[in-house]
Order: sequence, then C-alpha cells, then structure tokens
Amino acid sequence: MPVMRYIAYPVDGRYQEMSNDLASLENCQFIPAENEEIGIFVSDTQSAQEEDHLQERIKELSSIKCLAMTYAHSDEE
Repeated sequence: MPVMRYIAYPVDGRYQEMSNDLASLENCQFIPAENEEIGIFVSDTQSAQEEDHLQERIKELSSIKCLAMTYAHSDEE
C-alpha cells in the first residue's frame, strides 16, 4: 500500500479551492496548516496502479501550484 505525504501549495488566491479539491479525493486526507495557506496532503492507496490513477487526477487540479513530497512508503516488493 503506497503511502505518500506532500506539502501542498495553492495557486495564489485559490487555497480554499485546493483544500476542497484534495480533501474530496478518495483514500486521501488534507490537513491545513495553522499559520500559512498551505497544508499536508496524505494519500494511502491500495496498489501502485491505484496510486498512478490518483496522480493523474491530481494533475488535473488547477488549484495546485506545487506538491512537494516529504514521505513515501510501499509494502510492495
């Protein structure tokens, strides 16, 4: 199960939209920062194929300026 963590940066002026977009994705969680308009985005997919599909969906979101990966782990060998 791939688990990924990212720092999520919005396009200027689109923080709330980014927050809603990321929080609505299946098998994902968005944790807002307390003092900045950024957040932590965590995905926990069941397979590499599911992770690839999620990555394609994320690329379609126009509210995201940047996702900086901070952690990745997979139980698959």
